[in-house]
Amino acid sequence: MKKYVSLTILMFALSLSSFAQRWVELSGQTQSQVVTALTDCLHNVSVVDCKFVQTKSSPYLKQAVKSEGVMRLKKPDYFRWEYTAPYKLVIEMIRDSICVLKDGKLQRQNYGQQRMVGDIMKMVMEFSTNNVLLDKRLYDVVICENRTQYKVVLTPKNKRFCKLFSCISLFFDKKSNHIDSFILTEKKQSETTILFSEVKVQ
Repeated sequence: MKKYVSLTILMFALSLSSFAQRWVELSGQTQSQVVTALTDCLHNVSVVDCKFVQTKSSPYLKQAVKSEGVMRLKKPDYFRWEYTAPYKLVIEMIRDSICVLKDGKLQRQNYGQQRMVGDIMKMVMEFSTNNVLLDKRLYDVVICENRTQYKVVLTPKNKRFCKLFSCISLFFDKKSNHIDSFILTEKKQSETTILFSEVKVQ
């Protein structure tokens, strides 16, 4: 009898876990309400400081590559992305100016590298300062939910972004409406996952 009860509890726990992970696509008024809530939350934040863990996976890599660091975003035009392990690298954008420091030394970049880094950083700034989720000129938007999160899948329409990514998946906590993580899916089936922690907002 005890074994039967234990098995029943285990199956119930697994079913709850499955429910929490199952994504349901939103549409109509429900989708509009979620977009408004997420956009309002982004607009109400002026400064974000947090830690991050970045995981890069690819069919061309034997194993995933992990790195970690800290991020600071200050509206309207400051963004700093600093890797602290396993190497030290700082990428900083002030307005349209981009600075890359490795081990405290300024790094020279060719035009192509600078343009790519600039595009990615500007994209992050757009998420926080513009109505990206409402602007269908920039992305095709699909919004899903499970028990604990919203997932926003953006398919770029911009030609330069299309060359970099096939889609961008943003994950928001349903209680706070703050972003938990995001996944950049590249054209060559490579993925970069960014997981945020110790998030402080002003």
